[in-house]
Amino acid sequence: MATTDIFGKTVQEIQSPFTADRALILIGDQAVAGAQNITITYAQPVQKRRSIGSKQALIFSGQPMGQISIARLVAQKAIPGLDGSGFPAFGTGIWNACDFSDPRQRELKFEMQGGPCLVGGNATNIFALIATGCVITNYSLSAESESVSISDAVTIDFLQLLDASQTS
Repeated sequence: MATTDIFGKTVQEIQSPFTADRALILIGDQAVAGAQNITITYAQPVQKRRSIGSKQALIFSGQPMGQISIARLVAQKAIPGLDGSGFPAFGTGIWNACDFSDPRQRELKFEMQGGPCLVGGNATNIFALIATGCVITNYSLSAESESVSISDAVTIDFLQLLDASQTS
């Protein structure tokens, strides 16, 4: 096979993408229903210090922390506390910042399956992240007259983000 195209450009390597229809969001062992959007950010604060009168510089990092935002369309089974929502009832589990008796219920896992043509087959690669020490810090609900849709969103603060990916 040629290594360049007719314009002399390097031939592209085409790969199977990860797609949102093969993604899964779990809180504890329960899938989050109706998710339309998820954003995960994880940051490590880095401080740089220089000494006056010398060429010395120090770079040190603080403890990393992150946030997850999940937006969902609200359906009967997507209301917190009803079967199938993926969120425990208001005031319990991940909603309660004071109750860490079950650390497993403080984990959120985001998983994407990818690989060639997943129709009828198993994924060849699984990209997965696990956020631990999760606490919901913000909840919003909105209704829109034009699209007659109701949506909600949560912001989840977490302490660490772990790589749980698998490849074959």
